[in-house]
Amino acid sequence: MKKWLSLIMVLAMLVCVTACGAKPDDTENGTTTTSNQVVQQDTIQTFLNDPANNGFVGQYYDAPENIKLSAVLYNGAGIGVFGTTNWTEQEKQDVLAAAGWDAFHNPPLKLIRSDVENLVKEKLGLSLSEIKTKLEDSWCYIEKYDAYYAMHGDSNLVAISVVETQYDNNGVYTVKYTVPDAVTPTTGLVKLLKTDNGFQFLSNQKVTSVSI
Repeated sequence: MKKWLSLIMVLAMLVCVTACGAKPDDTENGTTTTSNQVVQQDTIQTFLNDPANNGFVGQYYDAPENIKLSAVLYNGAGIGVFGTTNWTEQEKQDVLAAAGWDAFHNPPLKLIRSDVENLVKEKLGLSLSEIKTKLEDSWCYIEKYDAYYAMHGDSNLVAISVVETQYDNNGVYTVKYTVPDAVTPTTGLVKLLKTDNGFQFLSNQKVTSVSI
């Protein structure tokens, strides 16, 4: 009986050491994380370079509501449709008249308002009405089609190279990155909130410090 009790006590101690000795934080591949929240730097870099997300790091803002959606959506952000292939002749004429364009000199970009609303909710955690700079200020909105229109020129995509990331227990990743291909190479610091669907953007600011 004593042997069995001794064995049980040893097993119990091993379980306790394993459970109690586990560290809440882990560092892997340059990313400081909390267990079950590991997101590799290359995964974040791929996310930021995706045209659907790249517009959120193409400008600086200290809070989500201060972002300029015109820059975010300029390349479609994964929800826009370029060109007039699926437009009726009436829609083409309505857009030209409303926007004050004489012709479609570049492929126009069309975004359905509900798609923009869903994007803002998913990527910024806000409603469209909470964004301070209104999209209507720079894009043509036509209520008849419940859509926004803009003339598209050169791409404004920026090549992001992630340098360092840190994770805190609130689910926020602080990501330092560079834009090496810019005319003047710059360094930025974007804060991302981990969600079930990916990330929400909290801020993106220019930095000059060596480390986060």
